[in-house]
Amino acid sequence: MALLDNLIAVLERWDVWKELKSNADKIPELEKRITELEQKLERCPGEACPKCGHLTLRRTRAAPARHTYECEREECSYIEHHNPMEKRYSR
Repeated sequence: MALLDNLIAVLERWDVWKELKSNADKIPELEKRITELEQKLERCPGEACPKCGHLTLRRTRAAPARHTYECEREECSYIEHHNPMEKRYSR
């Protein structure tokens, strides 16, 4: 038992151990937040709109040289054109 007590005493002096102990209570809250975010992404598979930040950017038209992406939110109305033949696309 003395060995275990010594080990615990050494750990208590280690800053990383202190931080781990203080953050252990946050794990259930973080797991809940992760689950909520994953559920949001399941229902909304779109990309984030660069203007409003909502996950409502969808490809609305596709042609060989031009794809059009539009934000589905009426308040935003962001539109983006992308040439799939180019490696980089402009916004």
